[in-house]
Amino acid sequence: MLYRRHSTNIDLINTLKSCDVISSSLVEKVMKMVDRKFFALHEPYDDCPQSIGFNATISAPHIHAHALEFFKSKLIEPRCKALDVGCGSGFLTLCMSLMVGVLTNILNDSKGLVVGIDHFSELVDLSIKNIKNAGFGDLLEKGAIKLETHDGREGYLPESPYDVIYVGAAAQDVPKILLDQIAIGGKMMIPVGNFHQELQVYERLVDGSIRATREFGVRFVPLTDKYSQYPVS
Repeated sequence: MLYRRHSTNIDLINTLKSCDVISSSLVEKVMKMVDRKFFALHEPYDDCPQSIGFNATISAPHIHAHALEFFKSKLIEPRCKALDVGCGSGFLTLCMSLMVGVLTNILNDSKGLVVGIDHFSELVDLSIKNIKNAGFGDLLEKGAIKLETHDGREGYLPESPYDVIYVGAAAQDVPKILLDQIAIGGKMMIPVGNFHQELQVYERLVDGSIRATREFGVRFVPLTDKYSQYPVS
């Protein structure tokens, strides 16, 4: 999607809808509920990545919208468990949690869980602050969202396997440990490559095998260790 400025969150979402980036009423509703001004300090409604410190970024809105549209059928399943690798600002973690709650609330079923991890404790703290400021601190209090300081290249074994795994940084090679944490029927979306990157999807089939498909070209920060990402001076 081409870079474009917007004056409000509603204006941004309406543009994403008019461009068919958002195609479902559920994703539209969730992204209108979560105002990006609480997650990006400068020009929050521009459709481009924004710096959040520590050489990390919050992805462009159209990337988040694409991920939510892609995963929506899995996220609304009862007891869905999702992992957001490189949670950064907490925006996508929160959006996924709101989608996980849709069917579980209707069915009064056991709750799902969204885990957000980042290797910078400061960004984990930022995610917590942003989610609270956006008015959704109750999701943290009741355990619907779990945020942990952890190396994203390792996933998060204590809550695995996951129905949904989203990786917000590009890997030169897909870590096997992340593939191993995909549940049967689950899917992982991850940018792959160095300079030339593409968004790839890995799905675990009923026989336990993995099927890989390609989405489109992207540009993400690298999935690396914290000291390579933000060297200590």
